[in-house]
Amino acid sequence: MILQHRKIRNHKRQTTRAALVLATLLTLPSLAIAQQFSDAWLAQFPSVDSVYENIKGSDDLETATKQAAVFLILRESVRNSAPNWTNLSGEHQELFLIYQAEFKTIFDRAQASYSDDHDKWLEFYRGHTILGRDTEFRLEMYEAIWPELVDEYRADLSVNNAGEFWKGMNELATVVGVVAVVLLLLVTIRRDFASSKLTSDGKLLVRRKKYQLYKVTGEVSSAGKGSRTYVHGGGGTQGRSAPVTSTVRIDDNLILVDGDGKKHSIQLTDFDINTAMGNTVSAIWAIKKGKKRGPYIYIYDHDTRTPFTDDGALLKMHMPSWIWVVFPPIFAALTWGVLWEFLSVSGDPYIGAIIVLIFGVIPAMMLRVLAAKRKLHKLIGSDAFQNYFRENVEQAGGIPA
Repeated sequence: MILQHRKIRNHKRQTTRAALVLATLLTLPSLAIAQQFSDAWLAQFPSVDSVYENIKGSDDLETATKQAAVFLILRESVRNSAPNWTNLSGEHQELFLIYQAEFKTIFDRAQASYSDDHDKWLEFYRGHTILGRDTEFRLEMYEAIWPELVDEYRADLSVNNAGEFWKGMNELATVVGVVAVVLLLLVTIRRDFASSKLTSDGKLLVRRKKYQLYKVTGEVSSAGKGSRTYVHGGGGTQGRSAPVTSTVRIDDNLILVDGDGKKHSIQLTDFDINTAMGNTVSAIWAIKKGKKRGPYIYIYDHDTRTPFTDDGALLKMHMPSWIWVVFPPIFAALTWGVLWEFLSVSGDPYIGAIIVLIFGVIPAMMLRVLAAKRKLHKLIGSDAFQNYFRENVEQAGGIPA
């Protein structure tokens, strides 16, 4: 049986394209043609004369539309039935060209006949393409040129309908997933790239996260500085020593006396401030909503008009989501895969995609840091932030900012 031959052949195909080809092969019409084709499967395809004799419509336009659709189906069916659809055998190519020539003849004849009647030409042009995908037309075609295949085709349709249901569910899940990703990206863009907002009472909104700023302004009554050195690496095996690196952390300890005479101990790491006793200094720290403690982020010496910042803490607050490190390289790798498939570029697409993915992470991380620095500089330079730490000094009639 021809169907059995088709199933055996298609069991050897293990790609998605092969699955689609299998579904196509199970819907092919076939009749005996000249025995010049040695392949038993090819010998089952209908002859050109059988199509012209059995496929007709109520008028010349409908007849041409139906016959063009049949030759279009047969042409593609021959190509899809080949073991390698991109490299047809001599028998496949010969039969393909026969159907191609008949399709082109009908197409050219219709174009010449209806050149002055746009509506009829459009009806033919659209009609033969639509009929080529219509299951009812395929049934009509089978009944006209191969009635023995009708029952098997209907049985295949019932199986395909069940498969179409799950295919539709998969497509729906894909659409929902894409929509969810797009919404996630839009929400992330709005959150990560929106400007930071600071109110007069010290409420700070950064990336949709809420912080409360606290400040103290006072005269420096004591200032101490120290350093800590951390050594990393060293050791080694088999006579090889690992490199030794060191990190120096600068500690500053200030005692500030505010306008009410209260003393405040300010302990800072890596600010490396340069101030003197008697100077007026403001210290600002941020506590995230739900937390009890937070880092100092900004120190300002009003006498020398010198700001000091904890860049690490500020960058952490303003750093965009990790999605901007992961998503762009993945998108670039997928785009590369699509282009490789479309352009048939030589080489392994997976290696190229991995290279794009790896090298895409580096600029993505750099852009993420640059975006954070731009936002924090914009915050510190804003009028709201400048007024926030100068307010107490100006109200007390102290050093002008």
